[in-house]
Amino acid sequence: MKKRLQRKSAIIIEVGAGYTKCGVAGEAEPRSIIRTHDTVRALLLAQVFKSAALDDNHREVHSFVQLLIEQLRSSVNSRQVILCCNANANQRVLRLLSDILKDKFCAKNVTIVCSQLCALYPTESLTGLVLDCGFEESRCMATIHGCPLEAAARYVPLGNQHVLRSLREHLVARAVSISADSPQGFVTDQYLEVLLRTEGCVTLPTDPQSQEAAASVKAPPGGVSVRPPADVQSCFEPLFDLQLHLEEWCIANALLDALLACDMVTRAAVVQNIVICGGLADIPGFRQRVVLMVAQLCARCSKYSSLNGLLKNMALSVPAVPAFLVSWAGASIMASVMAAANSSI
Repeated sequence: MKKRLQRKSAIIIEVGAGYTKCGVAGEAEPRSIIRTHDTVRALLLAQVFKSAALDDNHREVHSFVQLLIEQLRSSVNSRQVILCCNANANQRVLRLLSDILKDKFCAKNVTIVCSQLCALYPTESLTGLVLDCGFEESRCMATIHGCPLEAAARYVPLGNQHVLRSLREHLVARAVSISADSPQGFVTDQYLEVLLRTEGCVTLPTDPQSQEAAASVKAPPGGVSVRPPADVQSCFEPLFDLQLHLEEWCIANALLDALLACDMVTRAAVVQNIVICGGLADIPGFRQRVVLMVAQLCARCSKYSSLNGLLKNMALSVPAVPAFLVSWAGASIMASVMAAANSSI
C-alpha cells in the first residue's frame, strides 16, 4: 500500500546553481542529490545508465535516473513533476528539462515553481522575505500571501563559490597537501566542501558597537563555540567585507535592496518572517553575521536610513530542516497540500 501511494506522489526536482535535488512529495528530504551540471546529462543518458557498468563517479547520477524511472515510468495515473528553481533561472534549460521529462520519462505534467516561495512553506506563514544564499549568487525576494513579488527581487553576485575560492587560495598559498585523494596537493572542490561542512564557522565581531547594532533584531539563538583554523574563518570575509562591497556587493545588500523595492505596508509584513536558506546558511554563525551586517548597513548608509525603524520588528524564522534543503522541503509540502486539495474536490 505504501509503494502504491508513493507512485501517485509528485516528483520534486529542485534545480540550483550547484546541486539538483530529487525526491518524492510528502517526504522530509530528497532521495538523490547530484551536481547540477550532471542533471541534463543524466536525463539524456538514462538508457545508457540502465545497462552500463557504473563507476563511482556515475553512481549518484544513476540513483537520480532510477528514481525518475521508478516513480514516473511505473506510474499510470499520476506522472506529475514539480521543478523548483529561482525566478531568474535560465528558461532555456528549464524548457529542455521539461521536454526531456515528458518525452523520455512520460511525465504527464511539469509545473515550475519559485524556490523563494517554496522556502516559506516550512514556516508558519506564506508572507515573508527569503534570502537564498546559493552557489553563484545570493537572491532575496518578498512574498505576500503566497504571491512572489518578482519586481522586488534583488541579488548580489556573491555565493558559496566565492567562499570556496577564498579557501582554496589560502590553502594553496600554504602548500597544503590533501593526502592520496588529491595528488600533488591539488585542492578539489569536494575536499573544500567537506572542510566547510566540518570546520566552517563564521566569526562575529566582539566590539560593543557591533553587538549593540544587531541587538534589536530577533536573531536565532546560539553563537560560535568553536575556533576553526584561521583559513576557514577568513574565507567568509569576501561576503561581508564593507571596505570592498559597501552599498555594492555585500551579501546583506540583497536583503535591504529587496525591502527598499517594497512599499511601506509590504515591508512591515515581510520583515516579521525572514528566512535565510541555502548551503551557506548551515554554517554556524552565518545567520547571525547577516543580521549584524543588516544592522550595520542601516546605521552607516544613508541609502538604508529609512529602514532603521524596521529593525526592531525583524525576526528570523529557522525551519526544522537543513538550510540547503529548505526550498526542496517547501516544494514537497506544497505538492502535498495541492494533492490533498485536489482529492477533496
